[in-house]
Amino acid sequence: MGLHLKLLAIVLFSFLATAEEFESWVVANDINPNNGDGDDQTQKFLCGDNFEKCFGPKLNSVVFLSDNKLYRVEIYDYKLPTTLDEIMEEEKSLKNEIDLLENKLSQQGRDIYTDLERANAEHIESDLDISQRAKDEREHLESKLTENMNQMKSTLLNILNTKLNRMDNRVRKPLENDTNADLPNNCAEAFIIYETTESGVFELHLRDYTLAPFKAYCLADPDGGPAWTVVQRRMDGTEDFYRDWDDYVTGFGDPEGEYFIGLDRLFALTNDRPNELWIKLEDFHDEERFAKYTDFAIGDMDENYLLKKLNGYSGDAGDSLVEQKGCEFSTHDRDNDNDPTKSCAETYDGAWWYNRCHDSNLNGRYIRGGYYDYQQEAQGIDWYSWHGHQYSLRYVHMAIRPKYDF
Repeated sequence: MGLHLKLLAIVLFSFLATAEEFESWVVANDINPNNGDGDDQTQKFLCGDNFEKCFGPKLNSVVFLSDNKLYRVEIYDYKLPTTLDEIMEEEKSLKNEIDLLENKLSQQGRDIYTDLERANAEHIESDLDISQRAKDEREHLESKLTENMNQMKSTLLNILNTKLNRMDNRVRKPLENDTNADLPNNCAEAFIIYETTESGVFELHLRDYTLAPFKAYCLADPDGGPAWTVVQRRMDGTEDFYRDWDDYVTGFGDPEGEYFIGLDRLFALTNDRPNELWIKLEDFHDEERFAKYTDFAIGDMDENYLLKKLNGYSGDAGDSLVEQKGCEFSTHDRDNDNDPTKSCAETYDGAWWYNRCHDSNLNGRYIRGGYYDYQQEAQGIDWYSWHGHQYSLRYVHMAIRPKYDF
């Protein structure tokens, strides 16, 4: 059985079950006591403190350490709906959950504004001469609360709508007719389904998108965490990355070597669920750097695959991607950059989320030896905060995986 469900910000891994009546579901929780954010509220909203209410009887529980965080993995027996009536009933229940969520968030918003107004009134009564600093602090707090609420609501509703779409797909096209139903959605799932920790090429299939199954390189996490899906890699200059728009949309290259997974697939992968991004860089002196982002996603074709989400930088390479945030993807035959005087893709021999123009150019020319002359400035595989615009890196990869840090 290949169906897996996503329920709010709870991370679910889909396993193949040996029994016909149920599947085993895994809920991974960060049990670091300092990790208390909106995702905890999401879990309590649907399940309270009792996951068995949502997932059925608990079978087992294990604890492991990854990235200096302690995780608890719990395995539950979850009985999937097996008849059309059961599927329709669960869909109705999910729609009710969305309505309840919207009402709850709206009420929280009203309560916050009421509290702010009350506090403001009390402050004015006690001290009519309010300082500008106090006003700024209140406005900042109000802005942050509103922003956080809107982000939480958007994320939760997107996940619930994805689950509803999957239920609709089951009604219209039963899984027994889908020969690719058992293929994993991403590399983290692939390692679990095939019970492996070895990096290599695996076939993936995003069932909720109109994409055929495709092959991708799955990279084992160096810290023992979930596997990464490599979406771009440069290593020896054997593949030409100065490609047109259509090539970048569909993808090109060899997953075993240099390749780009394709913008359509990258959109599907990063919108199927929240993802994090890992960029690894190496120069020609065997020095390595990295940049990680806790939140990464791109837009669809109608948005020219803009770099939609990029948050939570960490690493030792410096952040040379933030300049590209919010920019549309450009190639030499499709100029979507923000520079009115030139085509950044043509000028810098690449394809990227160019602004005016870039602080990074990971799809630029592969130039051996690292440093190159001023006339070729910014045309190589560069990362400005490490080596500047006159050095082309020897190796780089971009890899993503679903976020399991709830």
